[in-house]
Amino acid sequence: MDGLEHYRAFLLAAQTQAGFAMRNQITDPRSPDCGGIQQPSQRYVEPLATLTQLEWLMPLYYNPDARGYGSGELYRRIILIVDYLLRTQRPDGTFDLRTTNFFSAPDTAFGMRHLVRCYRIGESCGSEDADRELKEKLRELIRKSGFGIVGGGFHTPNHRWVIASALSMAYNTVKEQSFLEWAQRYLAEGIDCDEDGDFTERSAGIYNATNDESLIILSEETGDQSYLEYVKRNLDMTLRFMEPDGSIFSAHSRRQDRGARSYPDPYYLSYLKMASQLRSSLYAGAAQAILKGIREAGRDMPVCLSAFMLHPELKALRFDDGVLPERY
Repeated sequence: MDGLEHYRAFLLAAQTQAGFAMRNQITDPRSPDCGGIQQPSQRYVEPLATLTQLEWLMPLYYNPDARGYGSGELYRRIILIVDYLLRTQRPDGTFDLRTTNFFSAPDTAFGMRHLVRCYRIGESCGSEDADRELKEKLRELIRKSGFGIVGGGFHTPNHRWVIASALSMAYNTVKEQSFLEWAQRYLAEGIDCDEDGDFTERSAGIYNATNDESLIILSEETGDQSYLEYVKRNLDMTLRFMEPDGSIFSAHSRRQDRGARSYPDPYYLSYLKMASQLRSSLYAGAAQAILKGIREAGRDMPVCLSAFMLHPELKALRFDDGVLPERY
């Protein structure tokens, strides 16, 4: 396989996910949740889950390879989502994770990454006038979210790097100086990655992957390649944590994945990007093995189509057969 085949797999996944999102979107203008996307397992609409769906839909509207390219109906659904997000955003700029976290700066930071990627796709692939309304609304969401993040704090160690990466993205988008200053305040603490490549939470099943993604974003947004050394260290360690059944070792985690059956799916994009950055066939093989495992098991695909559109060099990657090392 090559990067182009990976891209096509995510294009297909996005088209499938778009069908789910449009079937489950509330379109009744009388509903306070109009525009939100309701998960079948929940009896309420979660703003941040809806925001994740936005990153499935927007790349399709702007992608000439997609069935929804330039679709007026798809654009209408996207605008419904954005208007819903503007209504549900708190006055201080934060969003709620309604299951547990209210006025939540770190959850808003997770959402910020989706917002900025969507905005950048519109900027790089859209026309200046036809989608002006959409881009202006996304910019407003990004600006308000940035102030909400600056005014809040964090709950757990990995949130520091999620927040710093989100604020760096927001600063490069709207040029609000306070966003950059607060990102630098978090980064001044130093990155909590030990010599073995593990982070403070030791969460191979969940939060180590979150840290890797955040540090790659920080490298992209600041131009500082030193953040990639921590990513490399962790990805090398993670190769040794992958079990023969495709799961990932989690018995030493300090978080909720301790002892749980987890899979390396969240690491896919980090291995892919680092394979491109470092010309690493080992990391390319890891990305290939992870994608193969996801597809064979029928697990949910990660949200990656936007990455291929914003980083077209990923389509040019070559992969080996995806066999991971068995001796260390």
